[in-house]
Amino acid sequence: MELFNFLSKNAFFGAFVAGVAVIVIVTISAWLYRKFVMAPKVYEALNAGLTKHDCTFLPSSFLASETSYTIVEIEKLCTMHPNITRNKKQLESWCIK
Repeated sequence: MELFNFLSKNAFFGAFVAGVAVIVIVTISAWLYRKFVMAPKVYEALNAGLTKHDCTFLPSSFLASETSYTIVEIEKLCTMHPNITRNKKQLESWCIK
């Protein structure tokens, strides 16, 4: 209760704490969106591409064209997804575990 009184009386410190809270909430929501919305879309495109082309690995450029994400986003999302692994020999291609 004293913390609430302190924040309400000290406008600068209260605004600072509110700003930090907003930044934390936006960062967490962006991470959750990437993890639970964008990464499964890449997984579905990878799974469909592997069955369609009957191959073991697909390159990042193929996934980028299928999902309309950039190659940098594809790499981040593929490393974030637990069922997608990177090809050890050719680092720009991906497969399903």
